[in-house]
Amino acid sequence: MSTSTGDVKVTFQASANAASYEIYRRIGNGAAKKIGTVTKLSYVDNKPAGKNVKISFKKVKGAKNYIIYRASQKNGKYKKVKMLKAKQTTFVDKKAKKGNNFYKVVVKKGKVYSPASKVCSVKIKK
Repeated sequence: MSTSTGDVKVTFQASANAASYEIYRRIGNGAAKKIGTVTKLSYVDNKPAGKNVKISFKKVKGAKNYIIYRASQKNGKYKKVKMLKAKQTTFVDKKAKKGNNFYKVVVKKGKVYSPASKVCSVKIKK
């Protein structure tokens, strides 16, 4: 299982005689805002919009459902966030909290539940 907060890597081709490149971000229909200047041909935007966390994992043969759990502490109390169907192996948690978020996935095969996956964590800044 992996988590991400929406980092975006932008790559582009060199422009003749360019000494640097300005990077802009536009959210929705809002105005574009300059977020950086680079001299290389790529830029990683690691300041995601909002508090969305993308959770993805590999498909498990025979799975009927995947159950996503979240907690604010690694050994804290986990709450069920979402139950996914067998074909779904990604989920975007739009209600992640500021600070640490810890996730586990449980596979349901019929009436049998697997042990929880390894814990993955992501920290949401302001």
